[in-house]
Amino acid sequence: MLLVRKIFRTLFHSSSSFSSSSKPLHSLFQQYLCDDVVRIILSFLSIHDFTTLQLVSKSFRLSQLACEDCCWKDYYFQRMEIFKYEMKLLRLYCVPHEDRNHDVIPNYFSDQCQMSSNFRYHLIELMKHVESCTHRQMKEFESAIMVSYKDMIPKFCNLCQFYSSHELKQQFEFSNLMNSLKTMDEKLLFRVAVIGDKRAGKSSFIDPHGKFGVFTLTTGQVKIQYQDATFQMLDIPGLKFFARTAVCTNAHLICLCFNVLDENNVKDLYQWISDLQEKRKPQIPIILVACKTDLRSRKDICRGLRMKHFWEPLSSKMGESLARALGCVTYIETSAFCNQGFEDLGEIFAKALVAHNYDRIGTIDKKLM
Repeated sequence: MLLVRKIFRTLFHSSSSFSSSSKPLHSLFQQYLCDDVVRIILSFLSIHDFTTLQLVSKSFRLSQLACEDCCWKDYYFQRMEIFKYEMKLLRLYCVPHEDRNHDVIPNYFSDQCQMSSNFRYHLIELMKHVESCTHRQMKEFESAIMVSYKDMIPKFCNLCQFYSSHELKQQFEFSNLMNSLKTMDEKLLFRVAVIGDKRAGKSSFIDPHGKFGVFTLTTGQVKIQYQDATFQMLDIPGLKFFARTAVCTNAHLICLCFNVLDENNVKDLYQWISDLQEKRKPQIPIILVACKTDLRSRKDICRGLRMKHFWEPLSSKMGESLARALGCVTYIETSAFCNQGFEDLGEIFAKALVAHNYDRIGTIDKKLM
């Protein structure tokens, strides 16, 4: 763009010798520079500069040439290669579904790679198509959360009152909280079953520092001054829905994890809830845990997700709506990569247990809330 400005300055100074009735500057530009020279100039510009030039004037030759296929061809195929790479990058963060291979390029995209003309037009249409399909699919999923999921979940699941993580942390004074926990277990030892699909982020949720083992998380994180309660995190990896949910019958609390990036992870949550309902007696409170939330800010990952699956990372708002629809006691978000969402886990676990117990037996005391 600096080169173009220099040329404009040269032409402007040379035009000072002309009378006031002489041709306008863009006419001088066309007079002194042939199309081949202009194309060389354009080869140094970015696609943003092309777009800016097109808005200058329809009669300006430089603007006209900026729309030519020869200017857009290289950029078009460069973008196609970048899009391919971003789609293949998903294999690092999502597990392929049984009927879906992350190495396979969608048919509509393969057709775009065969284009031989009108590159600017086809690139614009491609992006419009992707955005339109993604928006439509996300709206359909949001509608399913608000309507279909509520109808599919049996009525007894909805006995659980939902609290946002902020609301939950505002509940209960310390003494009331500890007394309530002691009525559940005098030793203040509670088992937390962590379940979810493959690569949902369960192991990193249990140990965000990468040790990937069973460990103990105490209410010292809740700043309790005496007789700390202990929450033992249990992960049984590598099993399908039925086998994994079977181990939850002896748990005090269940954390159902999902990868915000993975469409299949999100849609499998209903199956997890359905299987859990058959085995938990009395009903065990469930916390819905969104994992890998740092990936929402990765533009390359999000673009590849839209291109390949017409999907976007689940937002905080939709995650909370999903937790409400599935009958969970609360919803939390975590990122092991950024070490976010772990500082208040002990407090959330303790208060989720107590709040759910009051709701289930129907003896909730508003003075404690």
